[in-house]
Amino acid sequence: MPLPVCYLNGEYLPLAEARVSPLDRAFLFGDAVYEVVPVYAGRPFRLREHLDRLVRSLAGIRMEPPLTHAEWAALLSSLIERNGGGDQYVYFQVTRGAELGRNHAWPAGLAPTLFAFANTLEPPSAALLEQGVAAITAQDIRWARRDIKSTALLANTLLKKLSADAGAFETILLERGELTEGSSTTVHVVSGGEIHTPPNGPHSARHHARRGGGARGAQRHCEREPPRDRGGAARRGRGVARLRHPRRIARDPARRPAGGNGPARTLVRAHALRLRELRARARRDAGAVTQPLEFPTEFPIKVMGRRDTDLKALTREIVERHSGPLAEENVRVRTSGDGNFLALTYVVTARSREQLDAIYRELTACTAVLMAL
Repeated sequence: MPLPVCYLNGEYLPLAEARVSPLDRAFLFGDAVYEVVPVYAGRPFRLREHLDRLVRSLAGIRMEPPLTHAEWAALLSSLIERNGGGDQYVYFQVTRGAELGRNHAWPAGLAPTLFAFANTLEPPSAALLEQGVAAITAQDIRWARRDIKSTALLANTLLKKLSADAGAFETILLERGELTEGSSTTVHVVSGGEIHTPPNGPHSARHHARRGGGARGAQRHCEREPPRDRGGAARRGRGVARLRHPRRIARDPARRPAGGNGPARTLVRAHALRLRELRARARRDAGAVTQPLEFPTEFPIKVMGRRDTDLKALTREIVERHSGPLAEENVRVRTSGDGNFLALTYVVTARSREQLDAIYRELTACTAVLMAL
């Protein structure tokens, strides 16, 4: 098996051969920021949002971005390809650089160190997704600027070890009785049909749940403090922890909630459905490279969303605006097994790539649409 390839200061090389100075400020002070991005079917997930957050973290430690978004995208795309594509995660960090000495107040003119590597992204088992994972709670002892994704993660590792010692998956962190995050995950609490997430701010480095959670439309999103029961909602199995895949939190995984479609499980399943669609789109696009469409052609457009929305009316209006009226035999409707989602297929006469792109832009911007391909 070939060694993983990493990127270090302009060079791609085997990860085992990468070397940095022991005087790098990341090594001496944790003076660096990082991001971790899941990759599905060779494509980074929500890369723009991760890069936006990287820029905010750099601003928080008074550093200029060393690369533009486009340059990062090209770098990471090459790294993913060199590591075989497929499902991976990529870790990348920017340090303030090295100097000949150890000064708390850094000197001007340091050259930043850029490092990135990729590794296999192992999917969670079906049993884990269905039954959930165990969690404990602990006081949040991290520093006050958790919105900066600093590489100084000693407090996180100590808190994560607490859950490992207890035979649990995660430590849910509380500050003055209010939920902040997990030691290595983002935690949402599903309550009353709403996804509760602590507001963005210095206490949290998470993405917005609607954008990062991969389940737009699956639940109403509410960006405010979760219900004030000192983390009890998460302990009782109504929480969702997210690192690279959502996981339902249950204090005792053997005690499954009644019924098969609780709100937290629905959120997890919606994310799994989205990933399947992303992989299908990647395969379709890869085929399009070698087999270009010839216009005009009959082209199926598939849309998924919640059944309790105006999905069909809204999406049909968008499609017909660009393709003209559709005959009923060119509109197919399928309901998911649990009855919560609709899958619509519109067979249109595609006249150009620009026409299809315009349809997909409007569909993905529609709030009722969970997926479009």
